[in-house]
Amino acid sequence: MKKLTEIKPALSACRDFMRKHLGMKCRKMGVVPSKADPDKQKAFLHGKLEPLLEEKKQGKRRVFFVDAAHFVMGAFLGLLWCFERLFLNSSSAGRSR
Repeated sequence: MKKLTEIKPALSACRDFMRKHLGMKCRKMGVVPSKADPDKQKAFLHGKLEPLLEEKKQGKRRVFFVDAAHFVMGAFLGLLWCFERLFLNSSSAGRSR
């Protein structure tokens, strides 16, 4: 903005200008796994996960969902000012390090 107007506005003024006058929003980028296989995902859901959850409902099994913290090859998404939400193709290397 300074290059175009020779005025250096405060960050809050820039934010207000983009939101109120231009109609932009601060949005988080989305990710699209580039190698996702919908058929394999459905097979896992119906063939493995749903039977385990049914056993859990009957009291025969305990099911835990955990998220380990480890380094993986993938995109780390941020926020940006834009008119529409943007999506980034990312590798779906899964647990590859």
